[in-house]
Amino acid sequence: MRRKYFVDHKFQWTIVGYTIVISLLTSMMHVTLARLSVVHTLRMNITVMIFAGFYLGIFILAVLVSNRLAGPLYRLRRHLHEAVAGKRLQKIFFRDHDFFSDLNEAYNAYVDSLPPPEIKREGGFS
Repeated sequence: MRRKYFVDHKFQWTIVGYTIVISLLTSMMHVTLARLSVVHTLRMNITVMIFAGFYLGIFILAVLVSNRLAGPLYRLRRHLHEAVAGKRLQKIFFRDHDFFSDLNEAYNAYVDSLPPPEIKREGGFS
């Protein structure tokens, strides 16, 4: 049986693209700083500051991208936990730049397909 490694092409290629770009930038940074430190005898503290700034930028980018991944899954998980606790399913809305927008649409279509909740009336009125 053949394995299917790309199950969500858009999402997976986006992650692969980010990974390649970050890897290339990191490699270029290392080579550039190695050449500068040899040719121009950069001081060590300047080199360390450049590396720290570069890796801080990569860290911020990673946090932002991971938020686009984790945010939708967090919202979906929270809504499902509420449903298990007995609350009525509500529609969820992802941010425009989030991944998994198709999951948002599928979930909301499912919520729309549910029958309306029964209204319990107490007392002798009908």
